[in-house]
Amino acid sequence: MKQAVIVKGNINRGAKGITVILDKNMPFRELQKCVAEKFRELSAFLEQSRMAVAFEGRGLTPAQEQSLLDIITENSGIEILYLMEDDPDKEILYAQKLEAAIQMQQQKPAENMFYKGTLRSGQVVESESSVVIIGDVNPGGKVVSGGNIIILGALKGVACAGITGNRQAFVVALEMKPTQIRIDNIVAKCGDVPAGRHRLKKKKAVDETPKIAVLREENIFIENLDRETLSSLDIS
Repeated sequence: MKQAVIVKGNINRGAKGITVILDKNMPFRELQKCVAEKFRELSAFLEQSRMAVAFEGRGLTPAQEQSLLDIITENSGIEILYLMEDDPDKEILYAQKLEAAIQMQQQKPAENMFYKGTLRSGQVVESESSVVIIGDVNPGGKVVSGGNIIILGALKGVACAGITGNRQAFVVALEMKPTQIRIDNIVAKCGDVPAGRHRLKKKKAVDETPKIAVLREENIFIENLDRETLSSLDIS
């Protein structure tokens, strides 16, 4: 009989991870139970591991993906660093930002903050130093940081970086659709802004490309996040 859930280890562009192959015909509720059972069986081998996860075998909505990630965490004790996708260019960027984030955590573990999960309306994450969000920041959610903000997901809420006077701070997001961005004391809002505020200056680019927001000459610019930009970032 064909297994509903198959788990394979892999090394994806240097990042340790697992691929979870899912039955494409099984009802999702039954599949959730099978995923939970499979990872309970593997918990002794995976507990306290830190890795990326990829899903194969069937299409999943973002809500279904998050549900399965939560089930895997709850039943195995592993820390999921990010969700791998089929887009090779996006995976390279994921892996590069992840490597930078891990290095930052290892160098200053007591100062930098990691948050896993979705920030919903009314939720706020604050840190005196840099913040890495492994998830989305929804409208009404807010991230406040004395350093940089790296969002391995969508930014649709508010991001305030460098609030202690760090004008070199930046905001990175895989999907950049913020309600508002602040760097140091400069505030920018998407769309129309009142007089005296600063408009986000955005280079024309493909929407799916990860973005970075930086402060230059009293204006906040949103630009594509490419390899050259990544190599020049100050993540201290």
